[in-house]
Amino acid sequence: MEKVTILIGTVQSNASGTGTQDTTREVHFQGEKRGSNYNRDTGRYGVARLETLYAAEGNRLIVHVTESVGKYVPRPISYSLHEVTAADLRGDGRFADLGRRCGFGQITFDKPLPLTLDEALALGSDQENDD
Repeated sequence: MEKVTILIGTVQSNASGTGTQDTTREVHFQGEKRGSNYNRDTGRYGVARLETLYAAEGNRLIVHVTESVGKYVPRPISYSLHEVTAADLRGDGRFADLGRRCGFGQITFDKPLPLTLDEALALGSDQENDD
């Protein structure tokens, strides 16, 4: 796993472009990017949404969401972070499209996430000590 750095919070510029309200903060964690899904709503508000799935330490699944409203100038941008379950990534779950795009629709969710190399090596040495 590698160090992941993402933002949470919002960025909002005023209409003249002379000022920006930025409440974003960095979040750092150990994880692995599994994939992303981009949607653009061409309706009334023109919301663009990017969802990115991460596998984080402790077999946690994390979704980072970036949203911007394209019909407004300046465009507000928001960044949020969500811990999700297997149910959120399949069927009619709230991040089902992301789960399908990342290949999670084809695996059994009762199984834990794959081990890191260090975890596998530690597990192997524990089994050797049991003999």
